[in-house]
Amino acid sequence: MGLAREKYPLPAKREKVYRRLEQAVGESQLHEITRIEIPNGNRIFVKREDTYPSGSGFDPVYLHLFRVAEHRGFIEPGVTPVVESSTGNAGIAFAYYAPKLGFHEPQPPTVVIHEDAPKVRIDEIKRLGAQVVFSPSGQYTRGYVQKLEEVLAEDKAKKGGKLGENKQRLYAITKIIPEAREPYHDLADEIVRQARQQDADKIHYFVGIVGSGTSMSGIGEQLITHNQNVKLVAADPVETQTTKALVETGEPLQFETMPHQVWGASTFGLPLGKLNINVEPGFLKHLSTETFTAADWKRCMRLLEEKEGLPLGRSSGGALAVALKLAKKVKNKTILILGYDSKGRYDPEDSRIK
Repeated sequence: MGLAREKYPLPAKREKVYRRLEQAVGESQLHEITRIEIPNGNRIFVKREDTYPSGSGFDPVYLHLFRVAEHRGFIEPGVTPVVESSTGNAGIAFAYYAPKLGFHEPQPPTVVIHEDAPKVRIDEIKRLGAQVVFSPSGQYTRGYVQKLEEVLAEDKAKKGGKLGENKQRLYAITKIIPEAREPYHDLADEIVRQARQQDADKIHYFVGIVGSGTSMSGIGEQLITHNQNVKLVAADPVETQTTKALVETGEPLQFETMPHQVWGASTFGLPLGKLNINVEPGFLKHLSTETFTAADWKRCMRLLEEKEGLPLGRSSGGALAVALKLAKKVKNKTILILGYDSKGRYDPEDSRIK
């Protein structure tokens, strides 16, 4: 995170706090899959984001977002209350770092989350000391973003003043901004270096799940600087092919209720402007979309745990399913997926592998 410190410097006392936490995040393992059969001489690597302190790849993202907001004078520890909306993993990372950075006063950090999110995630957010505001069940991202906007509007009406001027106003530390991609640039560089140490000269394909679009855009645009021929594959649950719709038409898909159970994947009901995905022509020429089924992610979750000793979650299972599908079509390529979270981030009664 050295580039972040250069771009968004803070007073020495605050730098010390951030650096200590950044060092604790450290580097995560790049695991090569060797016990699952991969056709055509291809190699698949998993970047283990689930091993970060809060349990997902959002650790460096939220440390960065707090740093950016503090550098720009929008927030002050002990003065500014903070809020974020999430399906769970982002909310946990936010709730984990907010108090460590001094943003647990004058009120606990607030996480807006949908009522039907996995109970284990809601319980973890509360355990970390955050307060929870629920959006309606079934509405997924559309619902929790709308609820967040309502919460912010109510606070603005009550307190007045502009953000940054009235630092007692509630501030959203949100990943839906371009700056949220920047930590993924560092992650992509780390992946390329680790891959070379394992005799993979370059990453040819990155298969990623698209929720907010931050990791796909951030990792993808940086991988392009390492390999101009890299291919980026957005993996959507077959029930909601939202990335394809957003990229091809600019129009969001609409659903009355959540039609799949891969939390954090396939945002629906939001306009393209609400997503942090890179839609520049230079980026889009590298991007394609593919789908996976519930049977796919269940099978691949089981394979990851039983064959590779990686008890990863549904998003990782879906990404592996698409990577294996891709491996049947190409030869002698290096394919990257992410280990987004552990299977423990899903309620046991809701994640049995049958």
